[in-house]
Amino acid sequence: MKNYDSGSHEPYWYESFVGLKYVLKMLDTDSGIEAVAFQSQMINKLDDVVVKYADGCLRCIQVKHTRAEKNLTLSDLIRPTKGNFSSLLQDMAVAWKEGLKTIPNCIPELYTNRPGGKNWSRTANDAVYPPLHEFWKALKEEMKRAGNLSGIRLDSTYSAVWTDLLAQLGVLETDINKYEFLRKFRLRFSRPDLEKLESQMHEQIGRIFGVSSPSFQREIFEKLAASLRVWTTSIQGKVDFVYPEEVYSRLSLQVEVDDRVHLIRPPVPFFKSRLVFMERLIEQLGSRKHSIIFLKGSPGSGKSSLVSQLAYDAPAIINLRYHAFKPITPEMKEIPPDAGRTVDPRVFWTALIDQIRTEFTGKLYQYKVPIRCDYLTVDEIRNHTLRLAQELSNINQRPTVIAIDGIDHAARAGYISHKHESTFLPWLVHPEEVPSGVLFLLAGQPPEGYPAYPQWLKEDRAEVLHLEVPVVTEDDIRQMPTEADSHSLDA
Repeated sequence: MKNYDSGSHEPYWYESFVGLKYVLKMLDTDSGIEAVAFQSQMINKLDDVVVKYADGCLRCIQVKHTRAEKNLTLSDLIRPTKGNFSSLLQDMAVAWKEGLKTIPNCIPELYTNRPGGKNWSRTANDAVYPPLHEFWKALKEEMKRAGNLSGIRLDSTYSAVWTDLLAQLGVLETDINKYEFLRKFRLRFSRPDLEKLESQMHEQIGRIFGVSSPSFQREIFEKLAASLRVWTTSIQGKVDFVYPEEVYSRLSLQVEVDDRVHLIRPPVPFFKSRLVFMERLIEQLGSRKHSIIFLKGSPGSGKSSLVSQLAYDAPAIINLRYHAFKPITPEMKEIPPDAGRTVDPRVFWTALIDQIRTEFTGKLYQYKVPIRCDYLTVDEIRNHTLRLAQELSNINQRPTVIAIDGIDHAARAGYISHKHESTFLPWLVHPEEVPSGVLFLLAGQPPEGYPAYPQWLKEDRAEVLHLEVPVVTEDDIRQMPTEADSHSLDA
């Protein structure tokens, strides 16, 4: 007979994909699954995939795969194969018995893509066996009725197979053990093949992560499959169990926040007159009496400098920062244009959620942080950002402050492109919709002359505090280094 699996890695991939299917199922909080192990060392023969449940049960699975179109019969299950002294069922029974020493709630399972036999068959010793599915269904129903091994009464046509099956379970010694093994034993035949299993996991990914695009489903699956290199080998130290946080960590899009874009350093020197103003601002941010604080001032008044100084002097105050426009500094040779990607609503909200994702490292699954944003709508990204900002406030026991600098540049970008709706301004959160633990610090030129600003920013509202950046004083000017100072420093 031709060995279809000879030289093929398909059985190993199949075994791993069965494990991955449970890994994905684990991400559904209703599954009750706590962790999944590949090739567990906890139990022999039932070690291909071990699924740990929150109630203490462990599903210990032996996976059998074949590419040959060969049915699984009762003979395959309870009669020793050529060259072996024990049957498949007996091997699993012995493994279950040994496993009880450390796994009292072990559920043994045989998982195979082989279809169940549908015909009666005759064994080498002339015994007649019924179809697998027919017998197994009858046995399970009778076990429920009887409640113990001695009370089981099967049809006389099943007597030969029932006698042979009990003989294979002799290794379990007592009727109580035999009944308990059969009660817990899961026989899952006619399972999907490798290609179908992968297709089912794509669908799982779609349901779990809300991804409808086949290309995104495939990308996430490929990232999941790539994790097998870590979960099934000793390359990085084999893990005993894979937990949800590990999965989220592997699947999450690792985005490095560019400090040069949104974590801009404050200018030197920082004017002393601003320190008093900044202390007042810190007090307002900490008290969270308003959901939005608008820091306004004329061009060059130092709005961006205040935001940057606040972020560096009091990093515990500002949690997230976004600059719609790169602040002008003396060393710049050209003034950056208003129009650009930074005013795009998707870029805007994605940058914020990428920053907040780092705050939940090790807790991505717990707080359901999106693994990536490219398959989400702008509205969904915004909602997730607000939800996580509130969660961060609950953790830190203080307001989560989101600083957005340069909203006037976003307005002008809309004028230039004649598409006001294409900027992030319409996507700013209405004061009444800001979560109770979140505060937005906006910075930009006064609303007069900027009709593209949200209407609530142009109105007198209790939820919005307007703060005017103070003008530069003579003492501030004296702080600035003179040309002579510069020459002496160069010397």
